[in-house]
Amino acid sequence: FNCYGIENIIKPFRYFVTNLIRFVFLWYNDDRGDGMKVYNKLVRDNIPEIMVSKGCKPVTRILNDEEYLSELNKKLLEEVNEYLSDNNIEELADIKEVFLAILKAKNISDEELENVRIDKVNKRGSFNDKVYLEYEE
Repeated sequence: FNCYGIENIIKPFRYFVTNLIRFVFLWYNDDRGDGMKVYNKLVRDNIPEIMVSKGCKPVTRILNDEEYLSELNKKLLEEVNEYLSDNNIEELADIKEVFLAILKAKNISDEELENVRIDKVNKRGSFNDKVYLEYEE
């Protein structure tokens, strides 16, 4: 379609659909009406203990590696959407925490990631110059 790629055509649609799915998921899972709140999501390691200290009775399980990576990807999307809504440092910290967990789960070293990043910077540049592509003639 254009030299920049079809991805930019569908990106706004994907963002809309993702947020719609998130809204429906949160609405459906918020409360079943029987007093039991359903979460069905990856949480930070200390959350069950915190819930117990507040009188809750969390039911948890340990994910296998495939489930864990899938849930980390969902969590990354959740945290990015929260950052886009709030634009605060807390959400950036959450994004970084999930990002680091993904790297660890995929056995990607800091050195490997940095090499890939530098290669991309050398080939395509960075975002330092604040270049905004408006259109192509």
